[in-house]
Amino acid sequence: MKLYNELQMRFDTPIWGLHPELALFDVLLDKKPHFVKIVSKDVLSGLKDSIFGRKDSPTVEQILRAAIYKEIKRKTYIELEVDMYDSKICSMFLRLEDNQGYSYSVMQKYISKIKGETIVAIITEINNIAISEGIENVDKISTDTTNIETNVHYPTNNSLVYDCIETSTRLLKKIKKDKKDDNDRLDEQRKQAKKLNYDINNTKKRKFAQLV
Repeated sequence: MKLYNELQMRFDTPIWGLHPELALFDVLLDKKPHFVKIVSKDVLSGLKDSIFGRKDSPTVEQILRAAIYKEIKRKTYIELEVDMYDSKICSMFLRLEDNQGYSYSVMQKYISKIKGETIVAIITEINNIAISEGIENVDKISTDTTNIETNVHYPTNNSLVYDCIETSTRLLKKIKKDKKDDNDRLDEQRKQAKKLNYDINNTKKRKFAQLV
């Protein structure tokens, strides 16, 4: 396998062995330079011909490499800027010259221009490479469970009671799944509890006495 052999050569340098994901992408970008051409259509859109390629601007390849590094390492743009100056592997992967680096605002400006469909096209080709190299056969997929940040309601007395009613209703309906009359009665009680919870949360103080 050509890709495997190329990776083995990368791992002759110890630092690449500590960052195998970056080593893989380093090989892929060397073997598939047209990835840079694909991204350049997004990055260079709206720019004048003369401004790109200046000493104070990153190349399209460096922008693509920075985007990959940022996602793999889960860095913010500010952390990316710090790594460009402080991290040896970041400097190697982005192919920066000595003491070269770019501000987080510059990188954010260009990386954010890469379109979703461009990323999909690159990922699709990488998958095809993995299949052709015998690394993957796509018979199975690996997924993970990602926590999503969401608002949590304030634990007032009525909200806690309503949560208990919701949970107990769900569990009781499982127990009584064959008894339609009981399920109807449980649903009715849950609806009444939901309405009361809403009224308590949205009523004015002077009306609260009427509810209780």
